[in-house]
Amino acid sequence: LDLVETEARLAALPEDDEQARDDWRQRVQDARVRYSERTADVFTQLRDLVPAADPLDAEAIVAGLPAGELLLSFGWSGSSLTVITADSDGVDGELVIGGKDTFADGRWQNEVAMEALVEHAAVVRRYVEHVPGSPRDNDAPPLPTIREYDRALEALADALFPEALADRIAKADTVVVIPDGPLASIPFDLFAEIEGSPLAATPIAYAPSATVMADRRQRATQIAEADTSALVIADPDFGGVSVASLRGDAGEDPLGLSSEYFSAMDKIRIFGGQMADLDGTRSEADAISAMIPDATVLLGRDANAPAVIDAALNTSPRFLHFATHGYLGSAARPGDACLALAQPETLSADDTGFLTLETIIRSWTGRLDATQLVVLSACDTGRGVRTGDTLMGLPLGFFQAGVPTVVASLWEVDDASTALLMQRFYGNMTGQDGDAMGPLEALREAQDWLRNLSWQDADRIHEQLGLETPKGFRNAGKPYQHQAHWAAFVLMGYQGE
Repeated sequence: LDLVETEARLAALPEDDEQARDDWRQRVQDARVRYSERTADVFTQLRDLVPAADPLDAEAIVAGLPAGELLLSFGWSGSSLTVITADSDGVDGELVIGGKDTFADGRWQNEVAMEALVEHAAVVRRYVEHVPGSPRDNDAPPLPTIREYDRALEALADALFPEALADRIAKADTVVVIPDGPLASIPFDLFAEIEGSPLAATPIAYAPSATVMADRRQRATQIAEADTSALVIADPDFGGVSVASLRGDAGEDPLGLSSEYFSAMDKIRIFGGQMADLDGTRSEADAISAMIPDATVLLGRDANAPAVIDAALNTSPRFLHFATHGYLGSAARPGDACLALAQPETLSADDTGFLTLETIIRSWTGRLDATQLVVLSACDTGRGVRTGDTLMGLPLGFFQAGVPTVVASLWEVDDASTALLMQRFYGNMTGQDGDAMGPLEALREAQDWLRNLSWQDADRIHEQLGLETPKGFRNAGKPYQHQAHWAAFVLMGYQGE
């Protein structure tokens, strides 16, 4: 059990059951030791790799904030919710849930309130990550209705944005969100849909911490001159030979190890998991390369790990774009978060068929000194495994490689709608239909464009990109208006000019 759960169970025990309370006190102490050791190990590793892992104090953070930018940092635990704000005028904080607690009906009421917020966040997440009518497992629970989603979203907003904070947000030109707990998997643009929301007209970026945000802003002023305009990796060949000797029957665990230990990469390489071809990613790459002169494009068998690593580290691209499958690491091995590349016929230390977070941290640190933007156009690339106080995900690796800005996704994304979104995003940044936009403005406009796209215009763009129009698509009004299509991608780090 984790620290929060052990502490909660101790608090819930009857006062007169001293033997049980002694037992759980020891469990709490052991959990605290494990948590402290794990956190210390993570930060020791990070400090060796990135000086910015040493936290800045509040005065230094405020001094580096441009006028009009508001940092919004959340702290989420089993019994409390805190919100800390920082702008050029100073730092403020509010304990939304926590403080003095009451014990009623056998429960501490702060924990009850936090459990309600956890459930609201889960409802929002389940609704937005699945398009109604899309294929799902037979044993999957039913999706929330739109009414249940609206209620959960509004309940979350009421807790996250108390009146005093809402006024401060409304005055900001840009908000940088530092999420925690379930909030790390929810795009805050969803809250802008609520009538009267303080976020309605405010661009939103994200960061793992205020220190990393400040470091990435400074890093953006030190970008070296790029050798190439862009490196685009897309549509890798997933047809390599599997490790058949270690396969079990479908669903088996032939090595007798738990799924918590195995990452998605393990399951694919060892247990014979399948990676579907992504036809839209080749169209995505063609569209991007048409807008960016001299872009280097690696497709099919050329999108293999040695070629990708060589091109990324030795050609200094301004933009680095991956369009492929993305996978999370496991709780035991968060460094296995990865991007799928062309699968080799023979596995080797130099080519496992994946680019992992561990590889990026160990071998890429500081080496993308000319890269302004990395786009991870794949599933779940903005998520990670919480280890101590750090979210171990792919964006962390690219930040450590020296990149100021990363665009990544919070759930499994649709191949066709992502191709359209990325075409519009790069068109905005390169000024195809007007003045060139910075990355945050470009992404925000592309998302608004996609959600309001008519089926006739979408059908025409599908044809231009060589994409097959999905069944039942025509006469669908605005086919990409569901949040699953337009809200998945978020910008992390420096927002750009």
